[in-house]
Amino acid sequence: MRPSALTPRWPAIAASLLAVLAVGVGVYYWVGNRAPARNVELYYADPQGMFLVPVDRPLTLPQAPAEWAQAVVAALRTPPRKGLVSPVTPDVKLLEASYAAPDWQLKVQVGENFGTTSERLVAGSLVRSFLASYPGSKEVTLRLVGASGQEFEGQHLDLSEPFHDADFVNTLDEAPSGGLNATVWWALPDGGTLAPIQVTLAHGSGVPPRDALASWTAGPPAASRLFLASVLPPGQSVHWAGLQAGVARVELAKAPRDDAPDRRFVEAALLTLTGEPGVTAVQFLHGGKPLSGAVGPYQLSAPLKRPQAVNSPTGDAS
Repeated sequence: MRPSALTPRWPAIAASLLAVLAVGVGVYYWVGNRAPARNVELYYADPQGMFLVPVDRPLTLPQAPAEWAQAVVAALRTPPRKGLVSPVTPDVKLLEASYAAPDWQLKVQVGENFGTTSERLVAGSLVRSFLASYPGSKEVTLRLVGASGQEFEGQHLDLSEPFHDADFVNTLDEAPSGGLNATVWWALPDGGTLAPIQVTLAHGSGVPPRDALASWTAGPPAASRLFLASVLPPGQSVHWAGLQAGVARVELAKAPRDDAPDRRFVEAALLTLTGEPGVTAVQFLHGGKPLSGAVGPYQLSAPLKRPQAVNSPTGDAS
């Protein structure tokens, strides 16, 4: 009997089926091991290395903590906005990462030129990014080692204790000690990137949101204006008009327009005021009445809540 003409083709057919199966399994594993894309808050630095600056990036990340950590460190290497730099340079490598709620355990290798400035910026970028982006995490235990594996002795950081968000807030040397603190949002010199700066509220009125607004509108201290700028457009002034049911009411001298300077002004005001206890939204007024119209995605006729994304590379604040 003459063998079937199809017989020699079976090995090739079988190989093709196995290849298709392997691709299917790989895709299933890749999809199953990755969470849906969402905004992840990562921290970079201004060009002078003075401040840590948050940027919300839409990323699709693995679900496994160790793989998630490596993907976040990879994203930290490339700032998504002009005017920012990454403290996590190519010679900074994540050697180990594990998570046991609520603590991250990180072992990081640093380069030969790792100094006191690099120490704080690198640690701050990692700690604030991990705590802001990984649900449930509250502290980061950081172990730094040199290129040959020797332990790095922190010069300005206590590496024996876990780090928290509050360990890496941006402050100004000119801020007086004591009193209540507030986080105000000013701009970097390029005007387009907002940075959170912790200030001390001096000579307060007894209403912290009102005092935070006053500090914000006053702008950065003179000695810091090489590194920070006010976001108030020319001719704009802001006055406190009270707090009602969690809504901070703010009176503006003139209505904002739908352009970039006014959008940054609106966003900075929202971020500053909703960071205060008891403030859930902000209502902008002109002549004692709610504004009409919009600035970017913000409909000014209704109270506005805190932006879900800060310094988004796409400019999307929703």
